[in-house]
Amino acid sequence: MIEADAAVGFDVPIPDGAKFVEVSMPPAVIRPYRQARQAHPNAANLPPMVVVERGTLEHLNAILRGGVVYVKEDPMNPTILDEAHPLKAILQASPDSKQS
Repeated sequence: MIEADAAVGFDVPIPDGAKFVEVSMPPAVIRPYRQARQAHPNAANLPPMVVVERGTLEHLNAILRGGVVYVKEDPMNPTILDEAHPLKAILQASPDSKQS
């Protein structure tokens, strides 16, 4: 995977009409992928590598900003968000300022 992405200059295409693309990677691949990306001759022209965990507030913010979002998750145990309430996990994890 790293070699294939390096061959195209780590340019992850975003389909027409889409605001963002998620690239899911196991945690063990993130570090070597980042190192290969930083060592690439085109590294100075690449946008920053945004790495988040699915279902977190950082994940939501990265999606809202758009671009390529690298999601660090275990492919054998992915986080599955409820389609009817995709923000429920994020909202339940945030502290409620109205609690007494």
